[in-house]
Parts: sequence; structure tokens; C-alpha cells
Amino acid sequence: MSVFDTMFDTDKSVSGLTNELKALYAYNLYKKSNKNILYVTNTLYQANQIYQAVSCYTNDVLLFPMDDFLTSEAIAISPDLEMTRIETLSSLDSKKIVITNLMGYLRYLPSKKTFKNSFIKLTKNKDYNIKELIDIFYNIGYKRGTIVTTTGEMAIRGYVIDIFSINYKHPIRIEFWGDTIDSIRLFDIDTQRTVEEIDEITINPNTEFILDRYKEDVIRKQKYLKKYSDVYSISDYLEDKYVIFDDKKEIDIAYNNLIEEIYEYNVSKEIDVKTEYMHNFVDIKVNKTINLNSFDNDLDSIKTHDIEPFSSNIDEMNKRINKYLKNNTVIICLNNRYSLNKLSDYLNNPDV
Repeated sequence: MSVFDTMFDTDKSVSGLTNELKALYAYNLYKKSNKNILYVTNTLYQANQIYQAVSCYTNDVLLFPMDDFLTSEAIAISPDLEMTRIETLSSLDSKKIVITNLMGYLRYLPSKKTFKNSFIKLTKNKDYNIKELIDIFYNIGYKRGTIVTTTGEMAIRGYVIDIFSINYKHPIRIEFWGDTIDSIRLFDIDTQRTVEEIDEITINPNTEFILDRYKEDVIRKQKYLKKYSDVYSISDYLEDKYVIFDDKKEIDIAYNNLIEEIYEYNVSKEIDVKTEYMHNFVDIKVNKTINLNSFDNDLDSIKTHDIEPFSSNIDEMNKRINKYLKNNTVIICLNNRYSLNKLSDYLNNPDV
């Protein structure tokens, strides 16, 4: 048995792990439990670090990143981060590890069913109401222009609809004969020439703001989603899951600071201070949680002493370390006396 088998088979708080070991913890829990893992960090930078580390172990890891509050509200939401979030939501058809930051964890989302139903499948030689189809495209985030130049755009000319779905490398031209789709073609943006003719396509949603049905005169900003429908979180998209909080104490502090920041922003902009932009942290209910605390948070409870010298036998080493772990012992391995002295000073314990 490896030391990690004991260390990672726990629902208790775990302290003192590096980012690499946190990533290994998440991966090992995912592999052993066969459950979804939602890993929540405080900042976007931390989320990216953990995502990169977990990616070394598996491809079943997704990032759900969100800008900080002032950037998203006072400036503009990053379109790249938005596309990453939409791609993540579109990929939750099997067990996954999802890494998100606090702002992503709190973000308003439509129901999982509403999002799933927003994928539009169109087939050649079938009948569709063109006006209703255009309304559906509006509802799932496509914007109308004179020509299509980038993903998320559509253009309508009589019985021809051009649309650039995020799941295709080329825009799509749908030609109707009456209400019947006569042809579906992928075409080149620059030359307008056909790249490929296909019989069936699926148009992916281009937004997280999706309603059960299209409504006109709707302010399409995520903070207003709650005005028009029930709202959910990324946690609701992952059934049968563990939620790992990367330093819950730090996240709690950051959330309290966020509440103050929102209050000050509302006052400065003369907005009702009760205006809500995202979920309240406590309103997101989760059953199975694990806290990965920083080493500093538990210094007061640490007692240190020498341990018996290890033999060169790997089985004996694993057996010994597993015994310590069962007794909630923290083992620190250092490679020189200087490091040992520095740690002793750090712990304020001259008897280490």
C-alpha cells in the first residue's frame, strides 16, 4: 500500500499540501471514488495553477473561470473566459473534475436541463419555422449582423441563415425552401465558398444567459437572470460529487471582502444596496466537502518530535508512514540541517 492510499482516503481536512500534491489529491479522490469533483479556489490565478497541475494526470479536468467582481461589472467580462465556461458546461456529460474560483462558484446559471435543451439539432430535408428558429438563436446567445465574421454571430438574408457556432471551425449556411432545410454547408469566411456539405448540425449555446423560451426586451446580463427564471450554480451541474475547498478560511475571508466590495460599488454608483449579482455562498448546498487548509492555519496545533530512522526498504517506509498518518501525524522531510533550523525557527520550537 502506498502512503497516498491512506492520505487520500479521507473526508477530513488536510493541511500543508503543495499545489502539486493538491492536484494529486483531487485526481486520486476522483479515480477512487468515481464521483465528480468540484475544486474551488479563492482566485482565478490559483484555479489556473491547480487546473494545469491536474491536467498532468488526466484529461477529465475542466476549468470554469470567472473574472473578479469589478472587472466583470464595471469593465467587461472576458469573452475568452466566457467561452471556456460555456465549453465546460457543454462537456459535463460524464464524470469530471471541474476547477473553479470563488466568482465562478457563485455565478448565476440556468438549470442544467435548460442548458442541455439549448443545443439545437437541425437536419436537412426537415421542416422548421424560420422565425421561431431565429428567436431560438437569439435566446442561446447569437447576435445578428449583416455578415458573419466570428463565432457567436448570425446573419439572415431571406431564406438563408448564416450562423457561426462555437463548436465548428467554419460558419454554417442553412438554406431553406419554404420551411424545409434544402442544404447545410460549412463555408469559408473570406471567400464565402463551400468547405463541406453536411446533412445534420448541432448549434451549441453561445451564452450562459438562457431562458426556457425566448423573451423580448430582456436585459441579457447574468446578474439579471434571477429576474426571469430560477438560478443555479456550477455545483448543481455536478451530481454525486465531492466539493474540495482550497483553504476554506481564505475563501471565507475573500467572500466577506467581496460582500463589502459589492456594497461599496452599489453606494458609489447609487444602486440599491440590496442588488444581487450572484449566489450567496451559504445558499449553495453541498453534502460532501473536503477542506485543503494551508499549513499556517494549523501551526498552533502542531507538536513535533524525532521519528525512528527509516530503512531503505520501500515497503517498510510505506508501512511506517501509514501508521503515522492513521495517528494524524505530520511528517516533514528536509534535505539539510539549514532547512531544519529554518523550520524550527518558523515553528518557534527549538526542540525540533
